[in-house]
Amino acid sequence: MTTMLNFTMITEHLEQGSVTLTQLLKEQLIVVKSTLRTINETLTDVEYNEQKMRQGLTALQSHVTTLGTQEENATHLLSLKITLDHIVRALDAAQTTLRNLDILVESIAIAQKGTLAPRVMSPSMLLDALRNSSSFFHGTQLSLFH
Repeated sequence: MTTMLNFTMITEHLEQGSVTLTQLLKEQLIVVKSTLRTINETLTDVEYNEQKMRQGLTALQSHVTTLGTQEENATHLLSLKITLDHIVRALDAAQTTLRNLDILVESIAIAQKGTLAPRVMSPSMLLDALRNSSSFFHGTQLSLFH
């Protein structure tokens, strides 16, 4: 009878841990969706900025070609260099955003397999969840995390 009671208690504790993990996965999915939405908005902004920079560069290039004096050309070339520097920075930011998006997509793929990638959920959050559920696993090796 006590073995059946222990088995029932262990089963209930495992189910409780499963519910906790399911809740963590749902929360993580909300974070990922929100991040993807923000990245999408950022990419839209980057695309808009790229269009505006191209228009500006076209106008600048047209203006530079119409100028006759070396002094005016030097000033406009400096302006063009500054604009190009801004474009390079914007492209670097876009590439960084795309790398972060790749990490999120990879993390979602890993999460769909039932594993949380440390890039999405910090190890400290996982350890806190483990500590909070350690009372359900009497006599196990979880004492290392206290």
